Amino acid sequence: MVDVVFAAGEAASGVQTIAFNLPNDERVRQAKGSKKVMLRNVIRAKYEQMLVPIARRTLAPGDAGRVTFAAFFDEVLTTSSPTDSGRGRSCATAGRPRSGSSSRSSTRRSRRPRRT
Repeated sequence: MVDVVFAAGEAASGVQTIAFNLPNDERVRQAKGSKKVMLRNVIRAKYEQMLVPIARRTLAPGDAGRVTFAAFFDEVLTTSSPTDSGRGRSCATAGRPRSGSSSRSSTRRSRRPRRT
């Protein structure tokens, strides 16, 4: 987990990513593995600048107040598995990563555990 101090050029254009995998070289990744780097202040900014305004506009006032950074951060961590190779979204259920729905039967539905 790191904070972005400065981004310019291609790093600052378009939608800012909240995490990236190192190294970029696929040969090195296969030989040595990879590491996911999470960008803490970018995650916070996306929460404050995107999720909170959307929640205020779309949810009932009582429900909008229940949207918290802790819940958003938890969601980011659980849907961004350490085994994710950066090729799309993967989800973690009960501590085990699972692949996307394309490999499952269309009649089978997976369930995420409820948070209490």
